[in-house]
Amino acid sequence: MNIWLKGFLIGLAGGTFLFVVDYLLLKSVVSRRAKSVGKKPEFDQNERRHVITMARFCAMLPLAGAVAAWWLFG
Repeated sequence: MNIWLKGFLIGLAGGTFLFVVDYLLLKSVVSRRAKSVGKKPEFDQNERRHVITMARFCAMLPLAGAVAAWWLFG
């Protein structure tokens, strides 16, 4: 397997893991806040922006992993 492909797959796995963990933690904060207020759990504007920003960052990780693996080991 090519070294850049390995880097891409490692970056993809890392980005997916990072996004899922961050989303689940943010979702638990939202549900705790909604429970204390007594409302339906909803993301506010800052939390939505945070999720979108994390999604963009995690989408760049596979490419960065491929380039880094090629530069370091190729």
